[in-house]
This record gives sequence, C-alpha cells and structure tokens, in this order.
Amino acid sequence: MSLVGVQPNIYTFNILINCCCQLRQMNHGFCVVGETIKRGYHPNTITFTTLIKGLCLQEKIDSAYKMFERMTQMGIQPNAVTCNTLISGFCKTGKVDRAIQLKKKMSQWKCKPDAVSYCVIIDTLCKGGKVDEALVFFSEMLRDSNAVPDVAVHNSLINGLCKSDRLDEAKRVFDEMVNRGISADVKTYSCMIDGHCRRGQWEEARRHFHEMMDRGISPNTGTFNIFIDLICKDGMTEDAWELFELMHKVNVKPNQITYNSMIHGLCKAGRLDDVVKLFDSMVDKGVRPDVISYNILIDGYCKNRKLDEATMLFKKMKENNLKPTKVTYSTLLAGLNREGRMKTAKNLSNEMRICGLSSKPSC
Repeated sequence: MSLVGVQPNIYTFNILINCCCQLRQMNHGFCVVGETIKRGYHPNTITFTTLIKGLCLQEKIDSAYKMFERMTQMGIQPNAVTCNTLISGFCKTGKVDRAIQLKKKMSQWKCKPDAVSYCVIIDTLCKGGKVDEALVFFSEMLRDSNAVPDVAVHNSLINGLCKSDRLDEAKRVFDEMVNRGISADVKTYSCMIDGHCRRGQWEEARRHFHEMMDRGISPNTGTFNIFIDLICKDGMTEDAWELFELMHKVNVKPNQITYNSMIHGLCKAGRLDDVVKLFDSMVDKGVRPDVISYNILIDGYCKNRKLDEATMLFKKMKENNLKPTKVTYSTLLAGLNREGRMKTAKNLSNEMRICGLSSKPSC
C-alpha cells in the first residue's frame, strides 16, 4: 500500500491484526500493534477485542483477561462483543464462574448483556450438569429486554434437561418456545428424540421424528445416530435397520458412529453374517472402520466361536495402521482361553505386555 502512495489507517491495521489472530500468529499480531502505535495511531476497542479473541482461540485465557484489564486501564471502553468474547473464552476453558462475574460487571463499562452473553453461559452450565443454575439464568434472560431468547438457548436447556432425565421439564421448555413463536430446528428435535429414547418412549420419539419430517426439517446424521444407537441397545434391531435404510433414501450419509451402532446391534441379535456384510460395505461407502468397529466385530466372532476369523481381523486391524486397545486384546484373549488355544493366548498376552498394556500371564 505504502509503495503506491496509499497510507494504511487504524481500520487497515485492525484487519491485519485480525488475520494474524485467526491464523494463530499472535506474535505477528502484537508486532502489527507496535507498528500501528509507531505510525501515530491509537489502538481502539476493535484492536483490543481482536487481540482478546486471538488469545482466547489459543485458550490463553489469563493473558486475554490481562489484555482486557489493560484496555480498561487505558480508558478504552469495551463493548458487548469484547465482553462476550471473553465470556466465551472463560466458558470454553471451564471457568464459567469467571464468565458469570464478568457478565455481572458489564454495566460498569456501559454495555449490556445480550442473547450471546446469556446463551454461552447457559449452554456451558447445561453441559456441566448445572441445569438448575442455567434455568435461573434463563429466567433472568426472559426479564431482560436487551436479550431475546432464540432457538439456540432453548436447545441448550432442552438438551441439558434431557441428559439429566428431566424430560417433563424439557417438554415444557419445548412447548413454551413454540408458544413464543420460535421454530424448533433439527437440534431441538434431536434432543427431544434423545430424551424420549432414553426413557424407552419410542412412540413419542417417532412422533417427533415424523413431525420434523412433515415440517420440512431434514434429520441429520446426528439425529439418526441417536435413534439407531438407543433402539439397538434396546434390542429393536429391525427398527434400527429400517432407519438405517431410510438414511440412504433421504440422502443422509451414515458415519462411523452410525455403522458402529448398527454393527453392535446386529452382533447382539446374533446376525453375524449381516454384520460382516455391513462391516465390508463401510469401506465401499467411504467410511473407514475405526478401533471400535473392529472391537465389536472381533467380540462377535469370539462369542460365536469363530476364533480364526477373529484372529484374521485382528491382523487386518494392525495392517490398516489401527492400534489395538486393551479391550481388543482382552476380548481376543478371552475367546482364545475359552476355546483352549493356550499357546496362541500366551503369545498374544506377551504381545500385549510389550505394547505397554497390562495383562496377567496366560496359563
């Protein structure tokens, strides 16, 4: 810019600082700040907010707070974005109490908490199992004219309540949200489906599933995974298989979690031939089996006394650069000992110890 006679200003420098921060090159960002001051420009609220965001991205929350303090000491007013950036940083690093304190102090700098301020704290409290505290904050949010609740904050509460087995309260929050004219999205329905499935309320779960489809909201992979996993665990393999096939019909791609749930469900049902076909089809569909996939199938082979197949799969797992876990070794060892293959079991036990996984010597 300078070479063609165009002089950068504070806005130009702020953009450059932001680029450095996004690339996690904080040292370069601070160098740009130095250049800014050298040229006679004064860092402003955006400059400091950008630096605070960059430090938060690297989870250097104490440094971010020191930057915030320095900003206020210099008489530069933080705004809601500055405070929300720091609140998010505190929450992401497990310091929700400090986030709450900062939210309470926002009025000192003549800025008001907004929907983002509340949503980040409520979501963190819910994920930490502090649902009652989250509900208190939500009640406060409803009284705050500057913070209008959106679908995201309702989703956090519904998810937290469902995970805490407080389904009736989750349904109440869901109904109140609809009454406020806020439309449920795929995450809302996924949370409600999860809550009903955990209680074994399959008809209610299906009702929510069909309701979202009727409203033109497409279930995503996560929605199907919740349903398939919990249905499989309840032994309803045929229903799970129908959902798995529906995924293909509505162009939703299964991932490792989907396949692992189905493989586990089919193994429990004793449908080993179907498991092997499904396992092989994963690669054809572009989904790479992981350690869990191999562990489930090895366990299925062992329980069905197919030790040769289990051993071959164990070797294939290592050939595919997947490191067997303690569960893998223990499963195969149990199968070998059960069938009296003591020599193979002893060799495997020795290999397990060499790999740094504890194992009692095989007899």
